[in-house]
Amino acid sequence: MAWVNDNYIIDNNNGPDGDGGIDCYGVDQINVFKNSLVNTGESSIYTATPGCTHMAIWGNDIHNSNEWGIDVTLGASNVTIASNLVNGAHYATMVLWQVSNVTVQYNTMLNGNISGTAPCRSIVVDTVTGYTIDNTNDVDSGPLYCLR
Repeated sequence: MAWVNDNYIIDNNNGPDGDGGIDCYGVDQINVFKNSLVNTGESSIYTATPGCTHMAIWGNDIHNSNEWGIDVTLGASNVTIASNLVNGAHYATMVLWQVSNVTVQYNTMLNGNISGTAPCRSIVVDTVTGYTIDNTNDVDSGPLYCLR
């Protein structure tokens, strides 16, 4: 089991398409929790090919992402995203793309889609199998999630 916790990442900010905060590539059984990420250039927390499996993203404070706040993509599976605060994201506060078996609960998402280019402010869902986004999530306005 890998743990990424109690980090403070600030002003890693040369995006969009720049450096991000915490990136996960092909790790099985990883917990990303209790991190503070402020002014990240890319997505603050990001998964990519090959996807991370059996992953928990919880209790993180994310402010001012220059892409997505939490970006779970490209093969990630069996992911729980819970009890995070995402405040300010260039695109939506969260994106789920080409992933499977994802649960999203107890998150607070504010000030997403600052650029106005994402289809909604909170969670963008695209090509996902087996996901649960429940009403314990709190958003400042608009729908809880949208399909792309």
